Amino acid sequence: MRTVEYSAQLILDRSVKLFNKGGLINLKVRTVAKACDCSIIPIYSNYESQQGLSKAVLRNVFSIFEKSLVDSLKSHKNASLHDPYLHLYSALTCSRGLIKEVINNNKNVIDKLVRVTYKYFPNITILQLREYIFLICLTINIKSTKVFDGFNLSDLAISKINKGFLKKLK
Repeated sequence: MRTVEYSAQLILDRSVKLFNKGGLINLKVRTVAKACDCSIIPIYSNYESQQGLSKAVLRNVFSIFEKSLVDSLKSHKNASLHDPYLHLYSALTCSRGLIKEVINNNKNVIDKLVRVTYKYFPNITILQLREYIFLICLTINIKSTKVFDGFNLSDLAISKINKGFLKKLK
């Protein structure tokens, strides 16, 4: 009989992968255990509950999102800080799980995304940030389905369409 250590980090890494495949719905303890090739005992030992695991995954994912947002801001120094579209698009593409949760209208996730984003774009209203986040998540989701492949729409074209739409909302 072999014994293997299932660290909290291993479980977290596999859980983040599951989250990015389909959101919080994928974070059932038995699903995580299967992904880790272990029983449920190491998961409960490290995270006490499914809710504890979900909180740890969300903390990790939001940290990755914020780092991606900061990296985007640093790499586009000439880009306007008044327009978060490009930066949000870049940061959100790193987490399909967050996109899924926004599309499913998970208010806690949307609120946290807005709070994190607002730190870097305080000149934009919270309502506008919500609109940006939701529209960008819808765009990324639609692009991933390849529905518009025949239309030959570039990221720049979609960005211009979305920016026009957002201006009309103001």
